[in-house]
Amino acid sequence: MKQYPISAHKLTGLHRKVSVCYLGFDFETKEVHFFYIVYYYNAQGESIDSFKEPLKGKKLTASNATMVDVQGKYLQPDSEGNYPEGAIGEYDFWLAFTQSGTFEYDKVFENVIKKADFYKRFD
Repeated sequence: MKQYPISAHKLTGLHRKVSVCYLGFDFETKEVHFFYIVYYYNAQGESIDSFKEPLKGKKLTASNATMVDVQGKYLQPDSEGNYPEGAIGEYDFWLAFTQSGTFEYDKVFENVIKKADFYKRFD
């Protein structure tokens, strides 16, 4: 699994990376869940297995409350609350993306992880 760098741990200062293990769709609530593992590294870049967080309970959730473009990049509304033409809900994007047969997840996962890291979801 590809590992994506995120911010250092706020208490230990250890370097961290995240791997997305799999996606799960909840068709009833129209949410997609990203299940992940956080890996820790010392200053020399060596993995510290004792700090690896278990998969259980580690997930990020996306819904149509968040808007993205056709490449999965997050969009912000303008001053009047309108989104650019072509904006799509994040859940609808992921549903179409996985059904399209396109398996180039790296850049899209990277966007999800950057946003989650910005909002301190890994802390």
